[in-house]
Amino acid sequence: MFAERGYQRTSLDAIARRVSLTRQGVLRCFPSKGKLLIAILQHREELNREHLLAARTDEDLPSQMAAVVTLDHERSDSLR
Repeated sequence: MFAERGYQRTSLDAIARRVSLTRQGVLRCFPSKGKLLIAILQHREELNREHLLAARTDEDLPSQMAAVVTLDHERSDSLR
């Protein structure tokens, strides 16, 4: 939702509705909207790291590039 609306225009109430929780349920897991954003960014960083490590092989550069593009496409679909 942050990517769709921006940080300022994304409310905790809207996030809670999207994930079928109450506002308090979200706050139980993430004490603030800022902490939630940090957790999301850390998760994406970890996915990026895994993504690049998975593409590293002994294959030639074009094959490695193709693997990165394929993984990136799969990952972007899973993050929606």
